[in-house]
Order: sequence, then C-alpha cells, then structure tokens
Amino acid sequence: MGKVPIVEKGVVKDKGYSVSPDILEWLEWVDSQKSFRYEPLETDKGFTVRTEKPGYWIGYRKISGKLHKKYIGKTEDITLELLEQAAKELNKPPAPKQKAAKDTSNYVTESEVTQLRGELQALREEVQALVKLKAR
Repeated sequence: MGKVPIVEKGVVKDKGYSVSPDILEWLEWVDSQKSFRYEPLETDKGFTVRTEKPGYWIGYRKISGKLHKKYIGKTEDITLELLEQAAKELNKPPAPKQKAAKDTSNYVTESEVTQLRGELQALREEVQALVKLKAR
C-alpha cells in the first residue's frame, strides 16, 4: 500500500509533485485520489479526507479515541477554504452527550402508593369477613 498523499499548508506534496489548490490542476489531482491527508494553514490539527463514493468527500479525525466525520463536498467544490472550514469543525471538541431524561410515566407517586395500601387493606378486611361468613 502506497503512502497517503499530503496537502500541507495549501500545497500538494505527492512524490515531489506540488500544485496550488487555486488552479484547475488541483481538481484533477483531487479527482485522481481516493484519500489524502490535509494539514491546515492555521494551528488546527490535520485530518484524513476520503471519498465515500466517487465524487463525494468526507473528512475524518479521531478525538479522544472516537472517530468524527464531516461531509466536505463534491470534488468540484473542494477548495482550500472548504478544507480549512472542515478542519475548524473537526477540531471542535465534541459536545457532551445529554443524559436522557428519566421516563417517569411508569413510576407510581407517593400518594398513589398510599391510596393502594388503603384499598389493599379494605380488600383484606372484606376477605376476612367473607371467610368468617363461610365458616358459619
């Protein structure tokens, strides 16, 4: 398996081949790849850019052991600015997961428990009265 090409600080570095992403050759180069590594201009960390199906590109980056992905766009839309934006979004810490609110619809309230205890006591008394009647 060959080395993954790198786009670093706006320049494609592929076995000595360099091209600016601002020219038509850039789109031809992107179209000829299955994946490449993008190293942003700023301080954001790099990420892998991969085609999911021909012509559609996704950015991937692992944060804290979890893989995050961001749809980048179609081949003809891939620009340096778009890659920079994806880098910023892929470098945002993931939002903490919200704990699901407890479903209390199946819980019985304190007053309902008290009411049920009263009804149970009344039933017990009825059963005892019937047992006494039957015993006579």
